[in-house]
Amino acid sequence: MSEVRSTTPSFLVLGIIDKLGEASPYDVKVEAARTVAPFWSMPHAQAYAQCDRLLEAGLLSEVRQPGGRNRRLMSLTAAGTAALRGWPADPAFVPVEAREPVVNGVAVPGPPLVPGP
Repeated sequence: MSEVRSTTPSFLVLGIIDKLGEASPYDVKVEAARTVAPFWSMPHAQAYAQCDRLLEAGLLSEVRQPGGRNRRLMSLTAAGTAALRGWPADPAFVPVEAREPVVNGVAVPGPPLVPGP
């Protein structure tokens, strides 16, 4: 196991895998596109790279599905769960600020910020 620098994308991957129970890197990419894409972009290669980094750091475990494509399924280890739960309390954590008018309009009541068609 090696020490991994915790980043927002790494916690996004941990959170998605925690939500799904177990997931392949492709499943992580699909879930990120389905849920956080309007606010956070996760390119295909980043999902795979983050999974590999978190696996190497001991925050994820991996099993391979037998036969066929030999698909990798990842799940959180106890250390991964602890890291995910402790993330908001980490003094190094800096929340991402939403500065786009459309994004801010989701949380701010009032007239639409983007004119309709």
